[in-house]
Amino acid sequence: MTQEAFGPYRIDRLLGRGGMGEVYRAHDSVTDRVVALKVLRANLSADEEYAARFRRECRSAARINEAHVVPIHGFGEIDGQLYLDMRLVEGVDLGAWLREYGPMPPDAAVAVIGQVAQALDAAHHHGLVHRDVKPSNMMLSNTDGSVVDPSTVFVSLLDFGIARPRTGAVGPEAAVLTRKGALPGSPSYIAPERLDGVEGDPRSDVYSLACVLYEALTAGPPFTGDLPALMGAHLHRPPPQPSTGRPGVPAGFDAVVATGMAKDPGERYPTVGELAASARSVLGITSPDTAVTVAAGGRRPPPPAPAPAPAPAQPPAGADGVTVRFGPGVATTSPTPPQPPGTRTRAPRRRARRSLGGVLGTVLVIVAAVLFYLLQRQPDELAVLEAAVAPAAEPGPACDVTVDVVGKVQTNGRAGTITYQWFRSDGESTAMLTQTVPDGTSTSDVHLLWTLSGTGRYAATATLRVLAPNPVEAAGGFTYDCR
Repeated sequence: MTQEAFGPYRIDRLLGRGGMGEVYRAHDSVTDRVVALKVLRANLSADEEYAARFRRECRSAARINEAHVVPIHGFGEIDGQLYLDMRLVEGVDLGAWLREYGPMPPDAAVAVIGQVAQALDAAHHHGLVHRDVKPSNMMLSNTDGSVVDPSTVFVSLLDFGIARPRTGAVGPEAAVLTRKGALPGSPSYIAPERLDGVEGDPRSDVYSLACVLYEALTAGPPFTGDLPALMGAHLHRPPPQPSTGRPGVPAGFDAVVATGMAKDPGERYPTVGELAASARSVLGITSPDTAVTVAAGGRRPPPPAPAPAPAPAQPPAGADGVTVRFGPGVATTSPTPPQPPGTRTRAPRRRARRSLGGVLGTVLVIVAAVLFYLLQRQPDELAVLEAAVAPAAEPGPACDVTVDVVGKVQTNGRAGTITYQWFRSDGESTAMLTQTVPDGTSTSDVHLLWTLSGTGRYAATATLRVLAPNPVEAAGGFTYDCR
């Protein structure tokens, strides 16, 4: 594209080119914000097959509401060219970072893989398979040159351009849209069953993500060579060992990569979340949010997770002023109001005994209810204890900002799945989302990326509502200040 304007968009600069078109940094004059604008090439927009594939990308990405999946603002056609308006993500893609700086420290690689796994798990939950998981589709934000801090790096998964519904999907999107003669994925990361013509399922993404884990640890793909050599390696050669590809990589990663890259999909991890959890376990990390520092002297293990505090009798206020409800029907006791001066009289002792008996009775009822709940609950069942909500960083005086709102969910350390939903003070809400909690994890973070634009100063509040395994609700906010 050579013109400076494309419909309501003012083109700033080219960000990249792909097989379907080009991506530009552009300014949307309607919403007054900077976006990433993907435009299908003019000679391809008229091709029905390409056009269907492009529209499917938009619909597929629009279904997924997860912090690590780049959301779309809109799509359509302008002057005969199809376009996709997406959030602009600043940063560097993982492939470029590895070429520039070499292998990642294991803790950073595990953090990156874990966040991509969250994005893919959300896509799989919606019945979609990415099918093109590779380093260049993973954008790293909050990095400092060669330094990738596992506790602050944020990874966004890009390009659902060949995402397709899983087997069993219905409707127009269930059609096979890969072009005849085109390889359905990137040859360095493609699952072997895809080369045999099998449609693939989430385990195909597990294979590709295991390839990326190997490359993050060693700065090179698991197999190299021309296209025939790569296809033969994925089909027949055993997975390489990252500890051999790069001295110093813990040998425990060898088994993780071997399982993730198993030739038989049935022998792989069933989900990308389990692949990420196994990678964390090599470093002794039990939670996606536990940072591990790797230095020349070795690995510093994370501090032990604190034991969950017993639920108080009434809703507490957190350090940030967020009030948390521990499900419906929480019983509380009301303190006896003080008597005004001068009203003290000689009451019969039996009245005092009745008052004391009433208080003790109330306490016994509460204790009995708690014991009944604990006895009814299976010991190995996941339970949410509390939650808190706060922005990762205050936006400060700024216009057109995206705020990462973090919900910290405390659990009892059992494995299971959390179902939750976000509600915003502007009336918008997410769909019901899920997050897998590995065994031994006591804290899980869930994210809401909230983009605000326009002028003015106002308070914004996000409410996290945990729906299962038990209801818990928390809210937190920040101030948008654009003047």
